[in-house]
Amino acid sequence: MDRVVDSDVMTFEQMPLDADGCVDSSRPAVRPVQDCSWQRCVVHLERDVMGRIRGRKDDMRQARQIIEQAIRQAA
Repeated sequence: MDRVVDSDVMTFEQMPLDADGCVDSSRPAVRPVQDCSWQRCVVHLERDVMGRIRGRKDDMRQARQIIEQAIRQAA
């Protein structure tokens, strides 16, 4: 992959092309650059939000299983 550096703040990796010469993804991959505390905060915030979404999905899945189990026991 070719690297394109946009200032000293972020490093973007150019996405590979598919067989037709089209970019696989329109969004470049962003890699945290060392000593950029604000960018680390953004990365941690994204991970925290995704963890909360995943946690809610797990909670809903567990609640569904409990309800299904209660219905089976009542029948």
